[in-house]
Amino acid sequence: MGRRQPKGEYLGGVIAPGIQISSEALYEHAAKLPRVELARPGKVVARNTIASMQAGLVYGYAGMVDALVERIRAESDFPLRCIATGGLAPLIATETKTIEATDELLTLKGLKILSRGTRHERRDHAHPARPEHAVTRRAEGARAGASTDDGGPRHGAAAARRSGVGALSALARR
Repeated sequence: MGRRQPKGEYLGGVIAPGIQISSEALYEHAAKLPRVELARPGKVVARNTIASMQAGLVYGYAGMVDALVERIRAESDFPLRCIATGGLAPLIATETKTIEATDELLTLKGLKILSRGTRHERRDHAHPARPEHAVTRRAEGARAGASTDDGGPRHGAAAARRSGVGALSALARR
């Protein structure tokens, strides 16, 4: 999660485990729990293991998002808009009070904007980096790009959906 000033300056952010990582942690580290599909369960209080895990993951993650967004808004002196991004954003957004919109490609759109700046910078350097490497370095350096669970950089929408690290941006000026 990040916060930007009305002029677009990045003020800081929050890093939290994504819902996919949380699901995998239950499967890998809890005794005899199965791997489950990330889906909205019928009820919060479930009557079987799979539905109970789904309820904890979906509603627990939605609650975490709401709590963090509310705290970010409380610290801000200007109005913020909350946009969720990533492949699981629509699942979580419907269960939150604070997410106002979803855009599964928001991170890639941001990288495109960064690449425009990189093209201008290349003209000023004697030994320009290849544009795709420059964009990746800038994104990772700004913590705009997340890493996969194994520590390597992730690339593309499919990798972003698989990583489980959800991105949530709070944008200024409603």
